Amino acid sequence: MKSPSKLTPAVHDKIVNAVRVGLRIDETCRLVGVSNHVLASWRSAGRKDHVAERDTPFARLYRESEAADAERHLEALEVMRAAARGGAVERTTTTVTDANGRTTTTV
Repeated sequence: MKSPSKLTPAVHDKIVNAVRVGLRIDETCRLVGVSNHVLASWRSAGRKDHVAERDTPFARLYRESEAADAERHLEALEVMRAAARGGAVERTTTTVTDANGRTTTTV
């Protein structure tokens, strides 16, 4: 029998939040207690599942971590543009907890 995945909802959330704040892959792996190889295999499986339109924990991790990375890049660009114009740089953060107790923070 196959052993249960270490990709629990708590680990999923930690990975997505680590991506959102810009942690490196090796730092993220140490944070959640998996090897770089394991995280890479989860993301690879997630990309395949996403492309095949399967809703799996790996596909959700892939989608949400990609979105978090894009949000982080967008925020950095907005900060740079505001600074280039000599404007004030502001940041708004919203945290939402869903019915399953998962917390999502949007910047």
